[in-house]
Amino acid sequence: MNNFSFSLGWKIRSGIPYTNALGIGTNNNRTRIIYDKINDQRLPTYQRLDFSPTFKFKFSKTNKVTGKIGVSLMNVFNKRNILDRKYELKFVNTTLGSEELKLVETDKISIGFTPNVVFRVTF
Repeated sequence: MNNFSFSLGWKIRSGIPYTNALGIGTNNNRTRIIYDKINDQRLPTYQRLDFSPTFKFKFSKTNKVTGKIGVSLMNVFNKRNILDRKYELKFVNTTLGSEELKLVETDKISIGFTPNVVFRVTF
């Protein structure tokens, strides 16, 4: 449309399956994580909307050198998507100053709203 281009992309997928941790257990003096049924849980649905307008222009009247400038807006709605979940055993300081072994759940989160600028020269 008059040297302008627009792109809109919506990415949606079901959350990946994961195995929930139930707690900490000890076997033969070895501490380990006790898990529920394998892949019995599912992370929330992943959604992301991206938008990108660009404009093409000419550097010269001979049309040998052209340019393109634009902006890409990724994750427009700044949706917090959980990509992965894992469990670890970590020593945590208590209020009394001692250390205690705790089960820690860690979520890997997708990047939030991210703007990008593009400038391209073709010759």
